[in-house]
Amino acid sequence: MSHSHFELDENFNFVEEGEEVANEEIAAPEFDPSNIFIVPPERSPPTSQASQSGSTSSTAGPTTTSKRQRTSIVWSCFTLEKRQNKKGEMVDQAVCKYCQSALSAKSNGGTGHLRRHMETCQTKHAPQDPTQTQLSQYGSGPSGITSFRYSQQNMREGLARYIAAAEQPLTFSEDERLINFLQRYVQPQLKKVPRNTLKRDLTKIFHDMKKLLINTFINFNGVISISSDCWTGINMVGYFCVTSHSIHEINGKWRLEKKLLAFRELEYPHTGSVIYAAIMSVLREYEITDKLFSISFDNASANTAAIDMFLRNISTLMPARGSKFFHVRCVCHIINLIVQAGMTHINHYLEKIRASILYIRAPSRRQQFLETLKIFGLKRRKFNLDMKVRWNSTYLMLLSCQNYSEAISSFYNERMNDEDYHITDYDWNVAFKFMDFLKVFYDATLACSTVYEPTSCRVLMHLYNISYTFKTFRENIMFKNICDTMEEKFQKYWKDIPHLFIFAAVLDPTIKEVGAKLLVEGISENLQTGLDTNFDTIMSSMHELFNFYRNKFGSSNTYSNVQQASTSYKNPAHLLLLKGKGVASSIDTNRNELQRYCSANLEDLATPSQLQNFDILEFWMGKTSFFLILSIMA
Repeated sequence: MSHSHFELDENFNFVEEGEEVANEEIAAPEFDPSNIFIVPPERSPPTSQASQSGSTSSTAGPTTTSKRQRTSIVWSCFTLEKRQNKKGEMVDQAVCKYCQSALSAKSNGGTGHLRRHMETCQTKHAPQDPTQTQLSQYGSGPSGITSFRYSQQNMREGLARYIAAAEQPLTFSEDERLINFLQRYVQPQLKKVPRNTLKRDLTKIFHDMKKLLINTFINFNGVISISSDCWTGINMVGYFCVTSHSIHEINGKWRLEKKLLAFRELEYPHTGSVIYAAIMSVLREYEITDKLFSISFDNASANTAAIDMFLRNISTLMPARGSKFFHVRCVCHIINLIVQAGMTHINHYLEKIRASILYIRAPSRRQQFLETLKIFGLKRRKFNLDMKVRWNSTYLMLLSCQNYSEAISSFYNERMNDEDYHITDYDWNVAFKFMDFLKVFYDATLACSTVYEPTSCRVLMHLYNISYTFKTFRENIMFKNICDTMEEKFQKYWKDIPHLFIFAAVLDPTIKEVGAKLLVEGISENLQTGLDTNFDTIMSSMHELFNFYRNKFGSSNTYSNVQQASTSYKNPAHLLLLKGKGVASSIDTNRNELQRYCSANLEDLATPSQLQNFDILEFWMGKTSFFLILSIMA
C-alpha cells in the first residue's frame, strides 16, 4: 500500500508532493453589503493532473504554474486592481468595495491590515436593521443621551413642527425628491405624509400647545404685557397679531419669554371698537385679563381709541397702574417717524445715490459694474435700497456704499449724458455726514427692538443720546433745518416722557433715581426747552406703586447688609451716570426698600464682574432676599 506525501505551501494549505496548482480559479463569494460576516467558500482537496486525465504517465511535458488564488475572507470586501503607486509603478492594490480606499496587496504583506479596514468599514457602511434601537443625543435627561427607535408617528409630529417653524407649504411633505432622499439615505421605513394628514397633525399640535400655554398662564403669579399690530396684506385682507411678554424662571434663571398668542384676520372697518373686541377675545381665551400690565401699540388713532375702551372696561386692572403704565407707544415706530420727518430735508441729496444703486442693481448692468469694481480693486458687494416703512433702511443703504462711492460715481456718471444727474463728491460728503447723524437712531432701534431682554430700562438713555445728537448737529448749518423738524416730532411724543420708562430706569442699578433725574434734565437741556415731565411727581407715583405692591405681596422690613464690592470698575457710561451722586450716607434700616435701594452706592449693589456683562434680570433675582418687593416690581 503506497502512502501519499503532503507538504504545506506558503499559505499553509496541504499540497501533495510534486503537485502543481491548477490554472482554474476558485470564485470568490458574491459581494453583499448587508452581510457583515462572510463565510469563505469550501476548498476542494487538490488533485493531480494525472488523475484528472485518467493517465498515470508523467511524460506529458512541463506544467505551467500560476499565482495561487487568494482565499482569505477579506477578499469578499476588496477587489484586486493594478494601480499606480507614488513611484509611478503599476502594482497590485486592494480596493475596498465600500469606501473605494486602495491598500497594499503585496503577497508578502499579509492580510491583517485589510481585515482591520474591513471590520471598521463594514460597521460604518453596512445597512443597519431599521428596527434596531440606537443612541440619540436629544434626550431630556441630565446627560442628554437616550435610546432611539424610529417611529412613523413621532416623525409626523416632528415634520409638522418643522413645517410650521420653517413656514413651508403643506405640499412640502409630498415632494417626491424629499421622500426619495429620506427613504434611500435616512430611513427606509419612512412613509409619505399626505398634506391633509399633515394639516390635521398641525392642528392637533397647535391645540395641545395652546392648552399648555393657557395652563402656564393660569398658574403664573406675575404680570403680562402684550404688544399688538394691525395691517393689510397684499391680498387686501386685514390682519392683527397679539404677542405676550412675561418673565419666568427657567433653569434657575429669570428669562423674558415671548409667545405669539394670535395671528388672525381682522374685520373691517379697523376702528377702535373692532380692535378692542378682537384683542379682548384673545385675552379671554388665554385667561390673562386679570394679569394684564400694559399694551404696546403704534400711533394709529384707532389704537388710541381702543386703549380708552380697555381702560373703561377692564375692572381687574391694578388701581395704582391706571393709564400711566397701560398704554406704551412703540419706541421704534416713533424713532422711524422722527427719521422720516428729517428725510424731507435731505432727500434731494440722496435721490442721485438712490437712483445710482437702482441703476446698478439692474441685471443687465451687474456684470458691467463688476468689471468697474475690478478696476478699482474692490470686491463684489450688494447695495441696499431704503424704504420708508423699513426702519434704518436709509442708514444701511449709505453704510453699504462706504468705500465704494468713487466706483459708483464713475460707473453711473459715465452712462448719464445729463450732468444734472451726475453724483458729485459734495453729494457723497453730505450723505455720509447724514449717515453719521443717523447712527444714534440705528443703535436705539436695535437696542429697543430686542424681544428676549428687557428694554424699557434703557429707553431713557437712548432718548438722551438722541437729544445730544440734535444738540451736536444743530450747530452745522446744513443740519439745522433737519434737527428742528426732527426735534418737533420728538417733542410731540416724548415731551412728556412715559412714567414707565423712568420707573424702569430707576430700577436699573446702573442708573437709579439720581441717574434718571440727570438724564431727564439732560434731555431738557439738549432740546433747549422744558419738558412736561415732573420728576418729583413721578417719584411720588413710584412710591405709591411700591406701597401697593407691599400691601399685596407682604412687607419686607428685614434688612441685610450687602457685601461691599471693589470700586475698581471704570466703565465710562456708568461713571457718567454716577456723576453727582456722591457717597451715600449710612443706610437707615428704618426706611423702606425703595428708599434704601435709591440711597445705596452702585458698588454696594453689584460686583465689577456683574457690571461688565450686566443682566438686570439676573441682578434682581439675586436680590430677592434684600429687596423682595422691588424684585417683584422689577
